[in-house]
Amino acid sequence: LRAKRARALAGLGKIDEAEAAVEARLKEKPDDVDALVVSGGLSLARKDVPAARKTFAKAIAIDPKSEDALLALAVIDMREKKIDAARRGIEQALAANPKSTRALYAKAGLASSEGKRSEAEAAYRSVLDVSPKEVPARVFLASMAMDKKDAGAAEKEADALIREQPKLAEGHYLKGRIAIERKDWDAAVTHLQEAVKLNPNHPGAHLNLGLAQFYKK
Repeated sequence: LRAKRARALAGLGKIDEAEAAVEARLKEKPDDVDALVVSGGLSLARKDVPAARKTFAKAIAIDPKSEDALLALAVIDMREKKIDAARRGIEQALAANPKSTRALYAKAGLASSEGKRSEAEAAYRSVLDVSPKEVPARVFLASMAMDKKDAGAAEKEADALIREQPKLAEGHYLKGRIAIERKDWDAAVTHLQEAVKLNPNHPGAHLNLGLAQFYKK
């Protein structure tokens, strides 16, 4: 319970209280993996990366299948350019749970950072195999297709996003961007207006809508 309370306090930004709670739990049970993971996260919040690395490694030594610890350590390794170590951690997490969308996203992110587009795309598709309504995976795949100037593939992902998540703006935003690439200003305005309607605070919809309306005239 103390580990859960510490996690909740950390989520609220109450770092000092969270640290007190997790320290109390680790005094009671030094091998509590959940408490160690929270402790590692608190070390990161304090920007004490060496302490975080040590704590996550300890958690993994106790439970080699701890997804939280494995992926947290992999993120640290990625930031420190320790690519092989990051890959091992991600693969270890996937070996423990092949359907972990978090681990699959990490795999895709690592592949993207290395410029391995086909590997990243395969990982994002694996995310969708597990959870077809995952918005970030659809967005990444559509963006990758647009980068390759493959508007048809991008539109396929955008259509799937609209079909699966009709109340989200992102699908229409993507359709609007694709229409702009095609210089189909009427379609661009229609989709971007819908994106703004669904999410008035969408970061890119207003800007692209203004662009489309300018050229439509």
